[in-house]
Amino acid sequence: MTHIIAGGVGWSVIPDDIDFGKLNKLEYFDLSNNSIKKLPKSMTNLPDNCKIFTGRNPLKSPPMEVFADNVNVSPATIGRFYAEEMCAKADFSLEMLKSHVK
Repeated sequence: MTHIIAGGVGWSVIPDDIDFGKLNKLEYFDLSNNSIKKLPKSMTNLPDNCKIFTGRNPLKSPPMEVFADNVNVSPATIGRFYAEEMCAKADFSLEMLKSHVK
């Protein structure tokens, strides 16, 4: 298996029964458009060339070693992750921002 398309399937967590170590030919893992808040550390067992797409998920605390160790994440995915995290942490509205810009 080289592709897993799980975008928009309604997951709030990644199923425990996925054995990432056995997916040694996986190149593409689409997790976008779900409600996933955390990526399990076991995802580091995916092949180095696997691209994981996580956009449009309310990611809160994925272990950073998932991104740094064994997973090649696309730049767009990284950008979406940090943008969503930054907005959630900042907790400000567009109106508040506009009030500070003259």
